[in-house]
Amino acid sequence: DIETSGLPNAAEFLEPVEAAKNLVDPIKIAADVAKREAARLEQVGLDWNLGRIVALGWQYTGGTVTADVYPDEQEETRLLRVFWEDYLEWNRPRLIGFYCRRFDLPYLIQRSRYLGVKHPEIPLKRYGSTDFTDLYDLLTFDDAPAASVMSRSLTMFCRRFGIPTPDGAITGADIAGCVARGEWEQVRQHCEQDVALTAALAKRLG
Repeated sequence: DIETSGLPNAAEFLEPVEAAKNLVDPIKIAADVAKREAARLEQVGLDWNLGRIVALGWQYTGGTVTADVYPDEQEETRLLRVFWEDYLEWNRPRLIGFYCRRFDLPYLIQRSRYLGVKHPEIPLKRYGSTDFTDLYDLLTFDDAPAASVMSRSLTMFCRRFGIPTPDGAITGADIAGCVARGEWEQVRQHCEQDVALTAALAKRLG
């Protein structure tokens, strides 16, 4: 599991925002543009071209959960290198994650590219992969467009399968704020918690 946050200079790589077409008052136009820009900047941490990895957690089968935080790009680079080296040293073990095919793995690979970290090629095809198992794809039948009243989140699936989830814990949406305030232990604990939940859910599914 990874936690991410936007790059400080992310705005440099964004197209200009346009105000709502129905506005004519210059003050209202400026306010609408500012509002739209702020909302967009809140989301840049989800874009692997505009964000960076601030925490990475994992657990080997039968082992304990490990989670590290990356306060700066230098540390991010070092720990990404360690992660990939361990992955290869363990002979490319099957990776298990939740929504990892469309988020965690592309983010790890893209950040490695930007930071010049050597990484293995991992085909992110939906079907027949021997490199990873995405529990999200498994539990949503490859994101089938059926009626879905229940949230398809990791926490909700764990609750549905009777796996205890912590009360009052921060969510992924809180990570950027924690990073801005320097609350790195909060970030680490959240990442660790998600790895533990992912492992418990994987075990429950056999």
